[in-house]
Amino acid sequence: MKATFRMLFFLRKDRPNSIGQVPILGRITINGQMVQFSTKLDVDPEIWDTKLGKVKGRGSDATNLNRLLDNLRAKTDSIYTLSLFRIAEINKEQQIVNIIPED
Repeated sequence: MKATFRMLFFLRKDRPNSIGQVPILGRITINGQMVQFSTKLDVDPEIWDTKLGKVKGRGSDATNLNRLLDNLRAKTDSIYTLSLFRIAEINKEQQIVNIIPED
């Protein structure tokens, strides 16, 4: 069975702070199981690209926020990939244990 993995970022527009910025949340979905989390980052909703899940523009603020989001996405991808390898190793060891008879 192939595992499905998806990560996206979205805005919580119903929670603006005093300067009008809203929190950026993350959502990870693995095989239909969903987890949401706060990135602890805020952005002006006017410069958010919903389709790409990134900040629009090339200014320093946009570049820094996008870099942080890209790093978070990369770390999450690597954790997921490592967990797949661990599961594969466990399954391989279990198969070997099942093949080798006990004394």
